[in-house]
Amino acid sequence: MTQVSNVRIAGKRNLLSAQPALLIYLLPLVLLKHPVLMLCVFAGLFMLHSAFEVARRNWRLEYAADPARANSKRWLATIVATVGLVMAVQYAVLIPPVQSPDESAHIYRAYGLADNDFFVPKNSVENPFNQDVDEGLERFVQGWREKLATKGDERVTPNLASSMNSTSFKGREGRVWNAAAGYFPVLYWPAASGFALAMDASQPVWVGNLWARTFMAIIAIIATALALMISRAGTATIAAVSLLPMTLAQYGSVNFDATTISHGLLVVALLTTSVFDTENPEQIPRWARTGCWLLFTVLIISKPVYIALLLLPTAWIFFKHGNVWAKRPSLREVKNSRVELLMVGAALLLLFGWVAHMSANLVDLRIKDTVSIGARITQAVTSPVELFTILGNTITENGRFYWESAIGIMGWLDTPLPRAFYFQATAFLLMAFVVDAIAVNGLPKKERLLLFISLVGYVAALFLLFWASWTPRNGTFIEGIQGRYFIPVIPLLAYMIGRGSRDLKFLGLSPYWIMLVPVSVFTLVQLFTVPFTLLARYWL
Repeated sequence: MTQVSNVRIAGKRNLLSAQPALLIYLLPLVLLKHPVLMLCVFAGLFMLHSAFEVARRNWRLEYAADPARANSKRWLATIVATVGLVMAVQYAVLIPPVQSPDESAHIYRAYGLADNDFFVPKNSVENPFNQDVDEGLERFVQGWREKLATKGDERVTPNLASSMNSTSFKGREGRVWNAAAGYFPVLYWPAASGFALAMDASQPVWVGNLWARTFMAIIAIIATALALMISRAGTATIAAVSLLPMTLAQYGSVNFDATTISHGLLVVALLTTSVFDTENPEQIPRWARTGCWLLFTVLIISKPVYIALLLLPTAWIFFKHGNVWAKRPSLREVKNSRVELLMVGAALLLLFGWVAHMSANLVDLRIKDTVSIGARITQAVTSPVELFTILGNTITENGRFYWESAIGIMGWLDTPLPRAFYFQATAFLLMAFVVDAIAVNGLPKKERLLLFISLVGYVAALFLLFWASWTPRNGTFIEGIQGRYFIPVIPLLAYMIGRGSRDLKFLGLSPYWIMLVPVSVFTLVQLFTVPFTLLARYWL
């Protein structure tokens, strides 16, 4: 009894209590002029607060089992979060506005949420415009995009910077066509808050853009830090992928990927811990469980490729009642899993509902001569040889691009880093895999198979989506996929390869202390590589 009491006291001393976190719910009150955004902010804060509660309880249990290991993991999360935030904000400053892939469309979608636009406006080929955008914001976005985006020989000039920085919100809106108008907008709430606060404070557009980028970076880093604290395996890999230049550049942008990547890492940590952690006897409060499931649901609607990860919470219903491979759960056990069953069903219903709503209203003018997902599935089933030929062509054509763009091709994918850096980053990721492989207990083979199926399902859904939506009818390879889309599920590999022991030490140190060495080295290499590349591309 004394031991448990001491653990709880230590946990309270070392981590913020959950109670002060309630104070952050006062922040949306400044957004009363933006009721739709205010609801999204409340939802976003509730989801993060729920994950924080899981992280707090998880750390207490780890501290009870192994204080040294728990402290090393906390230090790793703290250092990665601190370094990540500093570098993400640095990239937000060094990379000019609208210089991330499709950032202009995401800026418009974030502004739309600040302007209380939630659902997809209807457009057509004859009337393509689908969003009202402030005239000053449109001038700002188009000015930066036309002068710099994909134009490798152009630089930021004093005249360009002066003209764009003097642009203010006009209070008058013009109609534009926005390709991102169909995205589920909840996870845009940090960027939308930045624009809303700037407009309410009568700040110029560049201030609103900087606040939007900074808020996205802060929330993305918080989600990543929670993922590090919650994960029971794959912790080193999560740390590694969160420090890649591409990840940090997305964190420091208005792009949707800032929140979908960071929250994707958080969901992977939550799901894999829930499914495979048999050492966690402490019950998570129902409100926190509901918030985490809400996060997963929002993520699936925002990025439908995450639907493959529904296999993990579905399997949880079986795993938590014993060996799923040996017996089926009883009716009583299934009833005890009603929260999981309801949330899985709700996620599917809301996903298909949003897709139906988007399909009925959005005409994407970029997509021509493509076919439906159903037609592509039929083509894959009836012509498997053709499918494998297309996949082979895709890997041959774009395999190296996927690798390099996952690590970091900056700007509108027009600013590659030095070739040696990609090998250094790859070595960094491999070191993280090694640490995770020896730092955690290995899973049984059938549990590894479940993870493998989830990972393959995610990749298959990604390729299928782009085969249907971006690839011409007679295309010989799949177009539109970028390396950053694979980042959130890379930690699943660490769960599959883990074969070590939690009691393993190096020179008396936890493997997570050892991970701080490659983290420090890679951070220094990145600091002396990426900023100078960005300066040479945009400013010198």
